[in-house]
Amino acid sequence: MGRRGSAGAQGVRRVQPAGLGAPPAIPPPGPWRQVGGDMSPAAYGAVLARSTGDEIEVLRVESVIDVVGESEAVDAEVPFWAEAARLTAEDLDPEGPYASVFRGVERDGGVDVEGLDVMDRVGLLVDGADVLESQGGGFSRAVLPDHPGAIEWLALGAAVDWAEADGEYLALAKARLGSRGKRFQRIAKLYKLAAQRVSPSAERHERARRKAHRERAEAVAQAKRKPWRKRLSGHVEFTGLRR
Repeated sequence: MGRRGSAGAQGVRRVQPAGLGAPPAIPPPGPWRQVGGDMSPAAYGAVLARSTGDEIEVLRVESVIDVVGESEAVDAEVPFWAEAARLTAEDLDPEGPYASVFRGVERDGGVDVEGLDVMDRVGLLVDGADVLESQGGGFSRAVLPDHPGAIEWLALGAAVDWAEADGEYLALAKARLGSRGKRFQRIAKLYKLAAQRVSPSAERHERARRKAHRERAEAVAQAKRKPWRKRLSGHVEFTGLRR
């Protein structure tokens, strides 16, 4: 397998061939969640998906060691590869453009695709059709679409495995290449840059925190500027705005 280099999971391809039949409803926007792959996703890969309200964003993350072995994984200089796509409601319609894929699943696996949730059809389609485009590779914080703790995994504890996998890959590269080699230095730099990446969920939290702080400050300032009154000789005298 050829080397895929290092890049973030950005610029996904929109997959929209012509289809037939009434498309299913896309669910409301929600967080990223695992819809396919292994119960140990950091070791054996995962298919992630989320709804935007209009379409489904899909990301498949593969462990390079699992795909090509330790030696070639060190040569790739990244521990994970990523592929992505955007799927429409028509794409996930059992009678739509990928009907043959869904019919094959029903025939070979005995799965009632019509009875499946739309999000649950994503993993089946990714496994059976060429809908994904390479997004390069990198360490987990660079290729995952959000912080591992903000993603809904199939197995409890899966979120913490990604940082461990990153560390194990770095140790493997150091043992194979030596800490002073240029190739290891490149890998170590990618590791450091990935660790410094701010996840989308952290950015949303920070924006919400700043907004709440700004609103509190504005409320305090407004309260200080409200008209105030002073009692004099049994009557109330208006004295203006407090600065």
